[in-house]
Amino acid sequence: MAWSQLRRWAGRGGSGPQWLLLVLMCMAAGLWSVRTGTDANWDLRNYHLYGPYALLNGRIGQDIAPAQQQSFFNPLVNFYYYGLFRGLNGFPRVLAFLMGVPAGVYAFALWQVALLVARDVMGRGRAALALAAAATLLGMTGAGVRPSIGSSMADVNVAALVMLAVWLALRAAYAGGRPRTGAMVLLGLLAGASVGLKLTNVLYAAPLGLLVLGLFGLRAAVPAGIAMGIAFLAGWGPFALIMRELHASPVFPLYNDIFASPDYLPVRLTDDRFLPRSTMQAVFYPFYWTVRNTGLVTELGMRDWRVAAGYLSAVLVLAAAASRWLLEEPPRIARPALLLFLFCAGALALWTHMFGIYRYLLVVESLSGVLMMLAGRELFRERRLRLGAAYGLAAAAILVSTRAPNWPHVRHGRQAVGVEMPAMAPDSMVLLVGDDALSYLVPFMPPGIRAIGLRNNLVREGEEHGLIRRIRAAIAGHRGPLLMLAENGRDRGVQAAYLAGFGMRIGPCAPVRSNLEPGGYELCRLER
Repeated sequence: MAWSQLRRWAGRGGSGPQWLLLVLMCMAAGLWSVRTGTDANWDLRNYHLYGPYALLNGRIGQDIAPAQQQSFFNPLVNFYYYGLFRGLNGFPRVLAFLMGVPAGVYAFALWQVALLVARDVMGRGRAALALAAAATLLGMTGAGVRPSIGSSMADVNVAALVMLAVWLALRAAYAGGRPRTGAMVLLGLLAGASVGLKLTNVLYAAPLGLLVLGLFGLRAAVPAGIAMGIAFLAGWGPFALIMRELHASPVFPLYNDIFASPDYLPVRLTDDRFLPRSTMQAVFYPFYWTVRNTGLVTELGMRDWRVAAGYLSAVLVLAAAASRWLLEEPPRIARPALLLFLFCAGALALWTHMFGIYRYLLVVESLSGVLMMLAGRELFRERRLRLGAAYGLAAAAILVSTRAPNWPHVRHGRQAVGVEMPAMAPDSMVLLVGDDALSYLVPFMPPGIRAIGLRNNLVREGEEHGLIRRIRAAIAGHRGPLLMLAENGRDRGVQAAYLAGFGMRIGPCAPVRSNLEPGGYELCRLER
């Protein structure tokens, strides 16, 4: 293919079909997902499969906390995976391919952002295309994005909405003039939907609003903000109403120190394992995971320089812009690019304060390569050849040094989720005992059974609250068989002592086999 033709196909505004580039990126992401194997991560086994199943089959309120605390999370974001599971469970490679496709949309939006900034830095030509391609490759191979491709965690899926919103804002800004109201409404809908689907994306919503306000003023920010609110309520509101009806709290069991649901303790449930341990660490947090670590910002080992490189780039560019402003010199950096730094800085600050879980930061991780372009221009001025060479070396060093967490996968088999469940009476009650991820087995049980979680991250030993009282009443009033589901051979003595407090003892057990858990599980009869 001639270079001129490739430029037309890849560059925005050319005569080539942009849809072809999007299709190619989606295919590449799908094939990468197939290559990684069948998804078997803990969240999938705990609530990604169970949540949509429970909502669609009227089990909300019938079951009690089988997916632990996550039983009460909005399952809407997992409907994509659940729909594929329902239709394609017998075709695991096809399912894996389609699970990877949203990452192709994310890559396409990132490419468009990178191309806008690359043309700002290098002008319209081959150098800009090469720089944008390098930034896109860097953004798609980080420790946050790469393991998320094809994962039911859906972080990259909802982040695609954020990246599309960033692209819309920057495209309108670089085009000049007043943006179309329709574009701002679409931007707001994308950003609001990302938060409605996954509340952790709130860390991007406020910086996106400020980005639009800084670029276009109130006349654009108001319709974008209204659209953002509408999309958020559409995604989050219906399930929040269900939680309010059942548990007197729209975010049950979170923030129960505020909403005071009688079904849980008046405390705030937080996961602060990955938050900075000191103010100094918070300020320089991105540099702490430039060395390989486990348990700092993710459960598994990782190392990544991307966010640190973006951090240094921001410091360099913003300091240079401030010094020229003080000297009353014209800035070298365009205002859209300057505000992109502030968007990333705001998102990083909110993430550092609220979460500390690395995979939530993947939009900032992906944009770090774009920020590095702008820092390169400050360092090399108009010497574009040197800028390109330095950028390539830095990108290569980051790529080689990256160590991404390896979320659990298994080899593709006959089914994406294959479970062999012993026969059980349709009026059984199954107690899922322990903090293992067990609720994905519930869809393989007879539809009439009732599933109840015990001794997990929400229903704990030694606590007394509304959920536990509901559980005691449900067990006492049940007239059918009582069964216990637990991971094979784990904590049997502890489980027996715990169940004795509910007036039950463990009887004979039968194995439960699953392709997602080599050790398997046990389904045991309980005797009063």
